[in-house]
Amino acid sequence: MPAPNFLSWLNQQPSKTPTYPAPLADLIDLTRSDFPVPPGFIVLPDSFDYFLHATGLDLKIAQHLHGASPEHSDDLKERSQKIRQLITQTPIPKGVAIALVSAYNHLSAHLPILVRPYLPLPVGITTNSTITSGDANLLDTIKSTWSKLFTPAALTYTLIHHHQTQSLTPFCLVLNYPDIKASGLVFTTSSQPTAKQHLVIKAVWGISHLNSLPVIPDTYIVHKSSLTIVSKEIVPSESMDTYQTSHHQVQTVSVPSQLHTRPKLTDDQIITLTHIGKNLQQLLFYPQVAHWYLSQNRLFITATADQASYRPPATKPDISHQLNQALILSGQGSFAGITSGIAQVVTDIHHLSKLKSWHLLVTSLPLNTLTAHPLRCLGVITTCSPTTADLLHYASQLSKPLVTNCPQATTKLKSGHVYTINGATGEIFPGSLPTTTIKHFN
Repeated sequence: MPAPNFLSWLNQQPSKTPTYPAPLADLIDLTRSDFPVPPGFIVLPDSFDYFLHATGLDLKIAQHLHGASPEHSDDLKERSQKIRQLITQTPIPKGVAIALVSAYNHLSAHLPILVRPYLPLPVGITTNSTITSGDANLLDTIKSTWSKLFTPAALTYTLIHHHQTQSLTPFCLVLNYPDIKASGLVFTTSSQPTAKQHLVIKAVWGISHLNSLPVIPDTYIVHKSSLTIVSKEIVPSESMDTYQTSHHQVQTVSVPSQLHTRPKLTDDQIITLTHIGKNLQQLLFYPQVAHWYLSQNRLFITATADQASYRPPATKPDISHQLNQALILSGQGSFAGITSGIAQVVTDIHHLSKLKSWHLLVTSLPLNTLTAHPLRCLGVITTCSPTTADLLHYASQLSKPLVTNCPQATTKLKSGHVYTINGATGEIFPGSLPTTTIKHFN
């Protein structure tokens, strides 16, 4: 049996090349094409397999899953809790631990790192990135990431599709993430049909994608051919999220007073990021949306995705004939997809944590507030009319069917009732579509 590959460096070709998830493969291509990607390494599925087999967890997990059914949610929740506890409380075998800690020490010498999971789960089952530091915290974060393969939602998916634990292939990306001054998104092509030569940059102080508070970013628009800054919308900022090494966690702190009204990027940095965005689109052929950060006056790209996949399809599917109920409400179709779920009306930001994976979120909260929180839901209906930039940010963060500009949603739709939404047309119907229909349209 060949020796397992526990990890590989972003800038090196492993001896046994695995099949990487597409977003991770794109980042590897960027690194090897000399784009400014932070130094980092990938924890490969062999590490997870070795962890399970060497500790006997594979047999224990199989015992816990024996007789499990996706139809019994309470029982599945209990099994999930036991399995995840087993994973997080079991030490990683010495060979794997030494490899990971050695790589981390070589990478950042106990400075902060970003750990981003790439798990074989559908888009609707979210897995968030984590910022951490220190040997022990790295190993705990990796185990916590692996345990997300056994959440109730993940187990439901695994059981429905008859996957085996042995066939799961989790990847974990570990990136250098020190002293983040500013961060955000760059959209390499504007979504406005008349402004395809424009590139759009969103920027906040500190860490953008793990905000504990809603933050409205600066927006910079650049003409790509002439490298002219077309406009700068600067939003005063009094708070930001930053990683506190002494506490090993992200905390919200005050922005220094002299930075409250200053742009997050200088003109030179905006142009530099524009060059990076142009080259990014040229390499990957399609318009991209990329995460970036600024550290010690250097710009880095940490993730990218095909921006075209965020646009609604040209054809808008008609589902009215599938339902025996009349249209109850309509708004603006803002992110394509069709789903049925139980409505949960939320008008207070503090109640977002009550959402479950089977809910349709019905809300009056601004879209940029929603994208600042990890949401567990099937789709979103909002009374608000977001900007194009807000919609693009929503697409990059949540990727769930979305109906906007529906002013009666929070009064006419009732919590606990089942509704079906068409994110392409903005239509809302009472009742549920057959599962096969939802899969077909999505």
